Amino acid sequence: MPPTTPPLRRVASCPDFIREYSTATVFENTEDQWPYIVGNFISLRIRSGLVPEQKDHTVKAEILKCFLPFTMSPVLLVRLHYPALDLKGEFILKLYDRHFSCDFRGQSRDPYWDPELEHKYQQYVLNDRDAASKLLKRMEGFESLWPGDEDFEDGEEWDAAQNELYYQNVIRRLYKQESEVYRRTRDMHGIDVPRCIATVELLEYNMSRCTSGTETSKFYDCPGILLQYIKGFPLSDLYEGDPGAPRETWQYICEDAIRIVNAMSAHNICNDDVNVRNSVVAWDPITERYKVRMIDFGHITFKMPGESDRDFREKRAHTDEEGAIGLIMESKLKEKRGGGFVYTPSEESKLLSDDFMGEHGPRI
Repeated sequence: MPPTTPPLRRVASCPDFIREYSTATVFENTEDQWPYIVGNFISLRIRSGLVPEQKDHTVKAEILKCFLPFTMSPVLLVRLHYPALDLKGEFILKLYDRHFSCDFRGQSRDPYWDPELEHKYQQYVLNDRDAASKLLKRMEGFESLWPGDEDFEDGEEWDAAQNELYYQNVIRRLYKQESEVYRRTRDMHGIDVPRCIATVELLEYNMSRCTSGTETSKFYDCPGILLQYIKGFPLSDLYEGDPGAPRETWQYICEDAIRIVNAMSAHNICNDDVNVRNSVVAWDPITERYKVRMIDFGHITFKMPGESDRDFREKRAHTDEEGAIGLIMESKLKEKRGGGFVYTPSEESKLLSDDFMGEHGPRI
């Protein structure tokens, strides 16, 4: 792999990067006028929505809160007031913005976006658009978000501008993956996952005065997803800090999270990044019980056309989505709270283990 290419492996979020970056440029509203500041209004164009009349409308969203640290994308709590478009109240806005792709930027030789870097990227796209288009098309064909040596041509090295193109490709792929998850799981909306209100595009995509206001393309767009706001707490709070729910509810809460993981697989979805922090627990006043909803689907594998059921099941066996919830919660609650949840693998989990994870390898 070329030495100028960032080390392409997913790591934990980068709070040190966010702390330095946000203090310097984002939350003090410096000369470049970054939009992710509490109290700011940002303009969104609706690509598609629950109500057909929403399409192509431009709306203003007021930022109420920034959920830090930003990892793969900015996540904001916003307020909209468009009753005629059925957009009234508080929503979660998830934007796919390469300027804040911290998991990638935090490992590269050019980890911090700045106007000078944006100028280099823009000049590359404007002056060598054909080459940029060809490289982007190659990137889109990479089997993984993190390309291997086989994805590079002999002697190829990416400069800072080409790295920016790579970040742009990553966030566009993550957006497509997550929006596809919400499309496939419509029967779960508002029940097991947040309701997807609309897909949107940030009109302030230029992010600084360096970027041409007339260039709206795959090289610069900043897509996003507008979601139902779930007022709850992460599943991990059961063992970290204030539990948020009585001890006698922990068993069924954890079981609900496991059920959702398995329900996702019925939609030919394998979640490569199941995390207890990505399950939100909220009190349901109708059922008078706590309810779990799963969020964050940027790292997903879909069953591909022509892929056999057997091969997809093997992929799920190695991922062990259910264990990523059940085993972790049982272990953490025992360690931090002295218990409260006993994990019993589902029949499907047992079958996946028997079929593919035996001592002598797959049996089918």
